[in-house]
Amino acid sequence: MGERAVARITGPDVSYWYRSRWGARDAVLDAVFAADSPAKRLATVDWRPVTATRGRQPDAQTTEIVYHIGRDGVAIFVPLWFGTGLFEPPSGSTDGVLVPATSLSEVRRIRRHHRQLKEQVVDAVAAGFTPESARRLSRRIAVLVETVAVQFRRAASFYIG
Repeated sequence: MGERAVARITGPDVSYWYRSRWGARDAVLDAVFAADSPAKRLATVDWRPVTATRGRQPDAQTTEIVYHIGRDGVAIFVPLWFGTGLFEPPSGSTDGVLVPATSLSEVRRIRRHHRQLKEQVVDAVAAGFTPESARRLSRRIAVLVETVAVQFRRAASFYIG
């Protein structure tokens, strides 16, 4: 098991995707957040090109960090997936969002709170909350978190570098 990351590099008419098995390690994140040139720091990570279907991004459900590298700098996102694996269909997908982060401590805090939320949903199902109700709740939470994340992205500069 690695600490996987994906990176999207965008230009005026292009978008390239890369995957790294170790690009989401705390040491990498800390170095990127602290770097004078985050894009140059990311260039030192071992990246592999990803073949993506036109108009679709690579599957990020097994990814701990998503980097977006563009003209404005580097933005770092924590992908959050709201399924628990206990009551979703085996081949079904879960709702997810990308939450912007501006420091390693923020990444850790987002992950910790997300784990706690999922544990509470699992506890509720164990206490009699129906799996269908848990799915609906997860979808509502995903919409709420995405709304907050979008508002944050609009209101603040989350690019570093």
